[in-house]
Amino acid sequence: MIHPTFLRFSPRAALFVCGRQTKTGFTLVELLTVMAVASIIITLSSMGIGNMMRSLKVSAGSSVVIDTFVLARQAAVSSNKAVEVRFYKMTGAEGDRFKAIRMVAIDDQGNEKPLNMLQRLPAELEMAESSTYSTLLDASTAPRSGTETVSEGSSLAYVGFRFKPNGLTDLKPDEQWYLTVQPTQTSGTALASNYFTVQVNPATGAATLYRP
Repeated sequence: MIHPTFLRFSPRAALFVCGRQTKTGFTLVELLTVMAVASIIITLSSMGIGNMMRSLKVSAGSSVVIDTFVLARQAAVSSNKAVEVRFYKMTGAEGDRFKAIRMVAIDDQGNEKPLNMLQRLPAELEMAESSTYSTLLDASTAPRSGTETVSEGSSLAYVGFRFKPNGLTDLKPDEQWYLTVQPTQTSGTALASNYFTVQVNPATGAATLYRP
């Protein structure tokens, strides 16, 4: 048995109990286990943050589109002039994609006056060009299409539709009209998992947002 005096004056004596040395640290296996668990937690956290950031961008994009539709309709009614909503094709690393939108007022003589700056979608978002997901982008059926000089002589192709002074649209009333925005796709035509769709009622001009 260890003498009490030895315990009091020798700190090393505290490491011995009944003749055995107690543990003073972690074993290699325990350290590796802790590191593995920490790595898994960090990986899951980064994935969650990435998904959250993409979701926030999609939400911001939906605000850009919905706000433009609502403001264009209000402007048409308040000014008693047609207001055109245009979707513009932009050139980027992925090629030509629909990535911008804005309102253009049209007077009785056909003169055009932009009502706002070109509104670009948040980075890494695009309008799904397939007519399966965006009938508003189908140049063969959309009421309006053409090219517009936007700055320093550069021209952008666009498609669009108009809100009339009474708040209705020039879209064919017997068809479905919608626009889908999703994260930029590098290949294929399948819809991304995180997206939103805005449907326009051609008879009333009302816009409705849908998200999965």
